[in-house]
Amino acid sequence: MLLLALQAQARPQAPAAAASESEPRQLTVAALELPSRDDAQWKQRREQVAQLLTELQPDVISVQQVLQQQGRNPACWLASRLRYSCDFVTADPPSQPLRHGNAMLTRLPVSEDGVTLLHPPGTFSAAGMMRLKLGEALVNIYVARLRPDPDEATARQHRPAT
Repeated sequence: MLLLALQAQARPQAPAAAASESEPRQLTVAALELPSRDDAQWKQRREQVAQLLTELQPDVISVQQVLQQQGRNPACWLASRLRYSCDFVTADPPSQPLRHGNAMLTRLPVSEDGVTLLHPPGTFSAAGMMRLKLGEALVNIYVARLRPDPDEATARQHRPAT
């Protein structure tokens, strides 16, 4: 499991009225990869992860390798524990019992979100976007699995440019 916290500068999209409003605001982002569903220690470790994220209080958490099984989603469990919103991004249909994807968690107000399906040959994936309100600024956050399995040139050429 990887946990990484980053800080980024966000600038308002529209000109600010006062000089103090034109100052960039910091956006904190954490990223983590969930362990496999066979990891017996996850229930114990998830409490430690939740405690660490409670202390760090990142604005956004990007979660990779999310396996939603029978409606149980570990990323959304974490979001509810932290009192964040959870946006699960997957190309798998809702009726499928096991769904693979990524999740974006945030404590900021979400003004818009969306999912785009990516269709490289032989595999399906999805990219997600959330538009967040950071002070007076609107900030777009994206999550996608860009590296196809297997990593072949024919699959990579069908991915959008980043």
